[in-house]
Parts: sequence; C-alpha cells; structure tokens
Amino acid sequence: MPLSRPIALTLALAAGLAAFVATAGCDAARTAPAGRGLKTGHFDLSPEARRLLPRGAVLYYGKADTIGLKDRWAVEELDVDTGRTREIISTDSSGLVDLQPYSISPDNRFLLVSARAKNDEKTFLMELDVESGAWRKIMDNAINGFYSPDGAKIVLYTSQGSSLETVRHSVYIMELKNSVLHEVPCDTTSCRHSSWDPKGTSIIYVDGDNRIYSYSVKDERRSEIIVERNLHQEKISYPIFCGRRIIYFVRKKTAEYSKLLGYRTYQRELRSLLPGDFAPRRLGDFTDVPNIVCHPTISSVIGVHNVRKQGLYLALLQLQPKRIVRLFPPQPSRLMYINPVLTVRQ
Repeated sequence: MPLSRPIALTLALAAGLAAFVATAGCDAARTAPAGRGLKTGHFDLSPEARRLLPRGAVLYYGKADTIGLKDRWAVEELDVDTGRTREIISTDSSGLVDLQPYSISPDNRFLLVSARAKNDEKTFLMELDVESGAWRKIMDNAINGFYSPDGAKIVLYTSQGSSLETVRHSVYIMELKNSVLHEVPCDTTSCRHSSWDPKGTSIIYVDGDNRIYSYSVKDERRSEIIVERNLHQEKISYPIFCGRRIIYFVRKKTAEYSKLLGYRTYQRELRSLLPGDFAPRRLGDFTDVPNIVCHPTISSVIGVHNVRKQGLYLALLQLQPKRIVRLFPPQPSRLMYINPVLTVRQ
C-alpha cells in the first residue's frame, strides 16, 4: 500500500505563510564549495573517550565561532583514531550560517545539514558531500532530516508560519529517488523531531508537547508509544532509538540566561524507555541544545553539555554505568559545538 497523501515538489501554502519547495532529486545540481577559509586541526581526545568510542569512529558536528558577532559557522569532521579535524564547509566557503548536521547516509558519503544564507531567516535542509563539500538543497523551511537505514528515504519536519501564533510544524517522509513527499498524520499544530527505527520500517516523532508516536511506513498505522502526563510547561523533544531503547528529552520549565548564547537556556532531562518498561527511566540531565546521537556499537549517547562558566562542549553520556565523559579539551568560550553525528568506517 502506498504512503498516504503524496504531494508534489512545490506545496502551495495559505496566504501569509511562506512557501517551501522540495528541490531534491537524484540528478539535482550541487553547489560547489569556494574552497577558501576551510581549516584543519587536531584534537587530543581523552584516553577515556578513545576507549569508549570504537575504532574507525568519525564524528561530525556543527561549530560556531563568536555567535552573534562574526557569526562564522562550519561543519567539521573529527577522525577519532588520529584526532585530525577537517572543515567540510564553512561560512567563508559557502556564505551560509547556522550549519547544523543531523544525519549521515548509510554509505558515509553525505550529511543532511540545515542552514540559511546570511541576512535570511529562512532555514533549508541540504545534502552535503563530506569529501568535496559540494551541496544541494533538499527543501526550504525544513530541518531535522534523517536518512532511513537503507538510504532510500529521509524523514524531516517543516516549520511554517509568520509568528508563534500561526506557526505549524509537520513531519514528512521523502523518497530520494523521485523527491515525492508523504505527510505523516498529526493531531496538533506541532509534529516534529522525527527519526527512524533501526530496521527502517517505521519512524517515531513528537505530536504536541507530551506524546511520542510510532508510524509504520509500510501499512501507515500510527500508535502512541509514550505519554508524559505530568509535564505542565515542560515539553518532550528529540526521540531517537538507541539499540532497543527509545531515548528522548524532557525540557524543564526553569531557564537561565547564557552569556555565551545571548538567550535563556533550559535544563533537559534525558529519559529512556525499553520494551516492557512500565514507565520511562531517568538517565540524567543535559542542558541547552538537546541534539543527541546513538551508535549501535556503543552503549552511550553523545550530546551537547552546557556547564556554567565553561560553555558548551560535546560529551559522551555512558548509560551503564551512568557518567558523562567530555570528548574535547577545554576550548575558548567563543566556540560552540552542536549537533553531533557519529559513524564508524570499516
């Protein structure tokens, strides 16, 4: 049975809302990088981090330098075995800012990255060649893109609206061979933060503030799998599979002002649910940017940790026993690392 509600590449929206256009396709032209301003470097990972990460591990992440001032962004590659770092794309080479990777293709050739042009508030999702730095646009007003395990599809969500009162978030599955989009059922105006199960037969996503649903790609059935009933002003975000676990964040309602970021940051509690669990288990707190990644070869997740007076850094949260391991040595306070993506090359 085909997926429901296929739509054409160009979606006409109601008056007053921004239009978004899917421009992906197997033969879509890629924008070649300018090749200037790209940097290489080296990180001495701690012995503990090297021990926990598998051999052949490669980490990708977004890097921002002096947020709000120079506004220089980059997507960087870190070879865990050697400590070598390499910028794949940067503001200098592309004219783009807010470069945030989300997912790497199964063949390790491409990253799905959200970005926007300077002086433009419209974010788009693009596919980035990790070797050459060339990229192609997938869709306007779209973020949070993830490849299916077979690389044939991606799941993403869009944000439409001119204000907080009119904004609507929607989840779509895109078939990469023909760029056809399929809208996923949504009961509210805020369906977001989607990801694939390990087999690629279904996705999980947030619908509203306190519910996570599973949606079968094959038979279009939707089932409610997690409900947090006592959240008050808190919200669920960023569910992913980590082995048999489903891991997600609950954003707490308390916030603190961050001088580094220039806005208020929220504490986020990491929770998990295993098949057969009666209730979610609490794993610990991360703060601010809640982008996490899990690789099947490690019983850990990697996310962004925010320590007061130390800024943000990438950290590995080991699940058993529970502990946080900093991946990078202390960096200048103007640097920010976000949206880690992990792969293991054979």
